[in-house]
Amino acid sequence: MGVGTPSFAAETEDEVLLFRDAYWQLAERWLRVPQTSHLPLVYTYANAGTGARIPLRPLKPTPGTTIYERRIAHLGSTFALRVVDTLNEADVATFSSWQNSPRVAAAWRQTGTLEEHREYLERMQVDAHTVPVLGSFGGEDALYAELYWVAEDHVASHVPHLDAFDRGVHLLVGSEKHRGAHHVAAWAPSLVHALFLSDTRTQRVVMEPRASNAKIVRCMSRAAGFVHTRTFDFAHKRAALLELSRERFFALAPFGFDGELPVRSGAEAQTGSAVLPAHDVEAIPEETAIEQTVHSPADAQALLADEDARVETSDAVVPVEGVEKGDSEAPEVSSNVETPAPVEADKVETESTSVPSADLPTADDNSSP
Repeated sequence: MGVGTPSFAAETEDEVLLFRDAYWQLAERWLRVPQTSHLPLVYTYANAGTGARIPLRPLKPTPGTTIYERRIAHLGSTFALRVVDTLNEADVATFSSWQNSPRVAAAWRQTGTLEEHREYLERMQVDAHTVPVLGSFGGEDALYAELYWVAEDHVASHVPHLDAFDRGVHLLVGSEKHRGAHHVAAWAPSLVHALFLSDTRTQRVVMEPRASNAKIVRCMSRAAGFVHTRTFDFAHKRAALLELSRERFFALAPFGFDGELPVRSGAEAQTGSAVLPAHDVEAIPEETAIEQTVHSPADAQALLADEDARVETSDAVVPVEGVEKGDSEAPEVSSNVETPAPVEADKVETESTSVPSADLPTADDNSSP
């Protein structure tokens, strides 16, 4: 599992090496349902119009089940994915309210009544190739996503070198409170992480946003590592195919936020810097620096068992840019840390990353259903 003595290391009995890309594949730390990789490989045929010969898919998790959880250090919160339950009125009401918001409707074009949206979710719930989930931060619902098997989806004919275990994502961020680059840096890699952990035979995750939506293409590249490989046409849109291989994802391990920090006051906006509170400086999890040498197998096991492992940090005065809210799914995540021009104090809300509504770009989708 990535713990051992590397071939290039000096021969000692008291040191082992923990590889970062192996560490992030330890499913039991984040996955809350059993992996399906061990199931027998039995083939059948898709009945969703593609006629593809596919593996018999595992049973979907029970509605209402939490399938994935990860502590997000820079937010001081836990991101979780749970399967939508159509018998839970709150799940249906949340989905319906998001679909009827003008911002999301401009992308998904699925406005309707509560019952119409319930029927849509019921179709997703019984669809063997799709798992509808709600993503939440600290128990507050933030996004809706459909995690699907690509071979049975309408995008299959547009994906070169299709593998039977490729997965895909459709999503929308419905909560206004949970928009912003700092949230994208949390949910984008988490969605991909959950898919790669659920079945080790999955070697690629794809998305197909509108080709005109350059912001989401950049955003998913920076936040999770997706690569724009081609552009193609559906009947309803021109799409950009975004692909992310398993090897690339775990090599990048894009789980740390290195973009903008929230601006906390007008004075900080004027100087272009924000000071992390002392408790934040002292409580940055080990997840930001996993690849390291440990001094014994016992130390390695202790590190794996300690979810709250900590690293030391220096005084954290970090230059920031104003975090701009993006389109319906995500703002771009900048990897360049530069000192911005002064920002007017009256445009900054204390303890938030809000910007004037006039500065918000036009909503567009990242992946229509």
